[in-house]
Amino acid sequence: MEIREAVKGSWLLFCNRPEGIRHFDVSLPGFWRSFLVLGLLLPFFVVSGQAQWQLMIAESELPVEALPLGTFWLTRSAGLIVEWLTLPLLLAALAGWIGIGRTYVPFIIVRNWSALLISLPYAVASLAYLLGIIPSGFLVLVTLSIIPVMLWFQFRIARHVAQVSVSVAIGLVILDTALSLVIGEVMARLFQL
Repeated sequence: MEIREAVKGSWLLFCNRPEGIRHFDVSLPGFWRSFLVLGLLLPFFVVSGQAQWQLMIAESELPVEALPLGTFWLTRSAGLIVEWLTLPLLLAALAGWIGIGRTYVPFIIVRNWSALLISLPYAVASLAYLLGIIPSGFLVLVTLSIIPVMLWFQFRIARHVAQVSVSVAIGLVILDTALSLVIGEVMARLFQL
């Protein structure tokens, strides 16, 4: 029931309908449960990761042995966990300073649940690539096309749920994106991928 309601709420917010927030359990127990969405994201994570792996192999001039599969999955898994926790922890420390003290819990809840909707197009494109329906170039094009839409969605979540100004909402999206990029790079260097 909670999953269905959260997906419905995410879709409404994606459609720029602020009433979508009413479909989320914004209580403290709801906050902690929202982190369990990570388990629901695992199939999307595996499909998109496998596509990324195959794309790396296809586009690289290096032999397969130079890009160890175990290291690749360790890097992606560690990065996912670190990324999943870093922004909520950082925002918990900064919430009062950036003016989201009273909306922090709902914002993180909606952000976590909305990851399902955000991950879906990537997973569908990745699956199409893995099944040979689309070529690698089209996968890259689709992925690049999805990015601005998802950034806009994150912006709408910040505006509607965190109830912040346009500049703070843009800052939250930039912070989230920058953290993802930095964490990905750190993990790749750490595991030498």
